[in-house]
Amino acid sequence: PTHDGRGLLLIAQDGARLMRCEVGAWTCGEAKPMPAQSTHLTPLPGTELVAGSWGEAIAVFDPETLERRTWGEGPEARDLLEGHTGRLLSFEVGPEGRLAISTSVDHSGRVWDLQEGRLLATFETERGWMQPLRMLDGGQRALYGTTEGRAELRELPSGRLIQAIEG
Repeated sequence: PTHDGRGLLLIAQDGARLMRCEVGAWTCGEAKPMPAQSTHLTPLPGTELVAGSWGEAIAVFDPETLERRTWGEGPEARDLLEGHTGRLLSFEVGPEGRLAISTSVDHSGRVWDLQEGRLLATFETERGWMQPLRMLDGGQRALYGTTEGRAELRELPSGRLIQAIEG
């Protein structure tokens, strides 16, 4: 649902559509491109949403217009945060909407600054895929399990390993 409760965002293979309810009738907007197979939708403070995908990219967009946020200017401008080399498994946004962390089948985790649109840290595990992922302590730490039975606690935004527990 949209922030005002009168719309619904639909994501399909051909893109995203915003459906709005006006006086008891639903209208459907035109499809706009989104990261391939977007699956992880997270609201940010204000009106924007973050979309992570089964692909390898993350986008921040306005659910009303479906326009993506752009970072940078001129030839350096981009509207996707890219870096994983495999599909995203989990994605979480910090409580203030500035930091995000993602994990992928490429055995890496990445810490993102959503305001600046840049990668802050990358970390890897040697023990399977990292999921599910949760931010703790107001976004100061991240906890996840691996598919090989290990739990890891990381400091944010550095990604430094604080503790690993075999289980």
